[in-house]
Amino acid sequence: MLFSWMALIAGAILALAFAPLHIYSFAFLSPALLCCLWIKSTPKKASWLGFLFGLGFFGVGVSWVSVSIHNFGNVAMWLTWLVTLGFVAFLSLFILIPGYCFSRFFSHKPLAIQCLCVFPALWLISEYLRSVLLTGLPWLLLGYSQTVSFLQGYAPIFGTYGLSLCAVFLAGSLTLILLSRTLTERLIGLSIILLIVIPTWFLHGKVWAHAKGNVVKASLIQGNFDQFLKWDSHTLQTILDTYLKLSKDNLDSQIIVWPEAAIPYYPSQLPNYMDQINSLGQEHNITFILGAPTFEKSTQRYFNSLFMMGNQQGQYNKQRLVPFGEYTPWGAVINPFLASFSIPMSNFSPGNSDQPSLTGKHFTIAPFICYEIIYPQFVIKHIHHSDLVVVINDDGWFGRSMALSQHLQMAQMAAQETNRYVLFCSNTGITAIINPLGEVLNTAPIDQQAVVSGNVYAMQGNTPLMQWGYYPVMTLTLLLLLLAVIF
Repeated sequence: MLFSWMALIAGAILALAFAPLHIYSFAFLSPALLCCLWIKSTPKKASWLGFLFGLGFFGVGVSWVSVSIHNFGNVAMWLTWLVTLGFVAFLSLFILIPGYCFSRFFSHKPLAIQCLCVFPALWLISEYLRSVLLTGLPWLLLGYSQTVSFLQGYAPIFGTYGLSLCAVFLAGSLTLILLSRTLTERLIGLSIILLIVIPTWFLHGKVWAHAKGNVVKASLIQGNFDQFLKWDSHTLQTILDTYLKLSKDNLDSQIIVWPEAAIPYYPSQLPNYMDQINSLGQEHNITFILGAPTFEKSTQRYFNSLFMMGNQQGQYNKQRLVPFGEYTPWGAVINPFLASFSIPMSNFSPGNSDQPSLTGKHFTIAPFICYEIIYPQFVIKHIHHSDLVVVINDDGWFGRSMALSQHLQMAQMAAQETNRYVLFCSNTGITAIINPLGEVLNTAPIDQQAVVSGNVYAMQGNTPLMQWGYYPVMTLTLLLLLLAVIF
């Protein structure tokens, strides 16, 4: 019973390593405790402890999904919490299974192998599988917690997964030092810690890319329209007028960004308004970037789209759609059980993976819509030939929950990984301008109408991560597992 409570609490504490609290040391201490528990457990017990750890972790870390389900899905509170619990329990399986494998196949291995090979490898493989299986949900990968830690210098070299591996290496080393009865093993654990920590002194603040061209002023419009009003046709004109007015107040900018679905209507049905935006941009030499739903008549498909307007033209259709929010996976099977849901924008199609880059007058832009920015491999591939990142989103679906801070933190990681400026524009917040070191330069309060302005540069040059991707990290992970099998 004691071990069960320890696992549950350790998981809950791990969620505090992420935004908004940023107690990043919990990303080492909490997994270290889990590793200790697994070492002392049978396969059945280790599975249960892993599941409880997951319930604590995801129960605290992603329970905000209940806000969207209840407030905008018209679902009864009891059913909301039942669905949320099912979601959390499903994610917890990605910690249950490594726990079983740890105890079932590696319990007879030397302590050093368990702590420094088995535990890090199983953790990272689990994170990777959680990112790609089914629709994939790489939310709260351990590496994301390190955006403000001493490990952040590794971000442009090894990326999110690499930071996760560093964190569990530290956790395994702490476990080895704590449990080992031999001086040699303790020295090995200490050596691993020093091997990870010492290089961070030299990597801190290092930028692998460099600025090109002149400074450019960007303004991000946070319209702050309530979701219930935003999709009410009677509010449409107010929304259109507000965004246009706030933009006209910032005509000294070279880039003006509106959030996801800022125009809650098909642009093809608003030709005069769209022409007005184009004319304004061309007259004042401004690139407008804004979100709106679109309908493709030739294929009868709907898209969640981003438009580039004004002095440059372009369109991007979102590729990574939110399950049950923007589309229904396995619809033929699941739709009968979701009849009570009425969340808007639930029939979108994913955009093509080979969409051309959005090239503006000052930048080549890597566009992301909403949670596309949280997929590590997708981010690196998408940004590879771009010098500025633009993320438009609408986190108003999740109220004032920690989802907003977590989402921003993952955008900060993208900035660190690629050494690019990130323009992160949201309907209700958090809206922010992020520099290539992942630092928030300017931001706006949540649930307030505001304009966030700041100077940005096009950044040229690839970080090591952009050059070789995640192959080194994944190769090392598999080598660790191979070593565990052999020794």
